[in-house]
Amino acid sequence: AHAALARIIDPAEAASFTHDIKAVRDRIGKLNLKREQAFDALFPWSVAWLDGMRRTGFLIAEGQEAGTIAVSTDGKKPPNKLLVGDLGLDYMESSRWQRFAQIGEEDFRTWWEEFQKAREQPTFSRLMALYNRFFKDPDWEPLPEGVFSVVYADPPWDFSNEFIREHGGQAASAHYPTVSTSKLCELPVAGKAPVLFLWVPNSML
Repeated sequence: AHAALARIIDPAEAASFTHDIKAVRDRIGKLNLKREQAFDALFPWSVAWLDGMRRTGFLIAEGQEAGTIAVSTDGKKPPNKLLVGDLGLDYMESSRWQRFAQIGEEDFRTWWEEFQKAREQPTFSRLMALYNRFFKDPDWEPLPEGVFSVVYADPPWDFSNEFIREHGGQAASAHYPTVSTSKLCELPVAGKAPVLFLWVPNSML
């Protein structure tokens, strides 16, 4: 599957292939297999599925840079462009897959080989955790020049809470790259405005 994905240059084909891999993986997961049998049957498909996200994400990013793929939020399709929705993805999924594409080939291989040795399944949330390990807390972009009346900030806090854990949910970092509290304290807002409106999740209050 990895070799086949590497040969694909059409994002629509890559996305379709990835969806097909996930469908096979899901069907295997529903079989009544013993634990060890289930692991051996599922593992290669799990790796292929996540690798498909990386390949598709790379092709989407490449297409957006070339102007052949667009993200439409108004329901209108730009002429001569493929929409992310045409790939069976929404905006959030497209964004996540493009992030996964930033994980290097060697890092990805080392990551899934560690799970293989530990006899554990690589999962979407675990791949997101790997991404966060490499790309969390990037340097802040400087704010525009000048002084403003108000600065409104909606940063991606790194948090979880008891409700999420009790109901089997996942922390924010399983869905998108987050920023640590110490990094948030470095927001370059000093002297920019007399008022800062900062969005804060309930669990951080």
